Amino acid sequence: MRYRRTIAIVLLPLTLAQLTGCTHKVWVGPEKIHPEGEYVHGVQTTSGEQVIFDKPKLAKRGNTSIAGRVDDKLLRFPVQDVQWVRVQRSDALATAPIMIVFALAVGAVIAGSCFMNPGCI
Repeated sequence: MRYRRTIAIVLLPLTLAQLTGCTHKVWVGPEKIHPEGEYVHGVQTTSGEQVIFDKPKLAKRGNTSIAGRVDDKLLRFPVQDVQWVRVQRSDALATAPIMIVFALAVGAVIAGSCFMNPGCI
């Protein structure tokens, strides 16, 4: 029972890392935006102009347009005029194997130390 606090201290960061996952920004076609869980950081038009939005959490993708603010001015781009959209994605599943291996290694170390010291439980 002495190791409950140690186990909790080790598992808390693992749980937080698993819940938050890894995030990265990628350029995708406008049809490949997932409205839930993705923030639109900017667009590149078919004419080659790149526009990065000031507040990605407030940028919206509708059925016909993508809108965001630049210098406190609302800009709206028709979807047919947008070649690429810069979005932030989260890959929680990509970190799962690493977290599982780390948790098993920590568990093995704790179990080994209890094996070496039978009075620890």
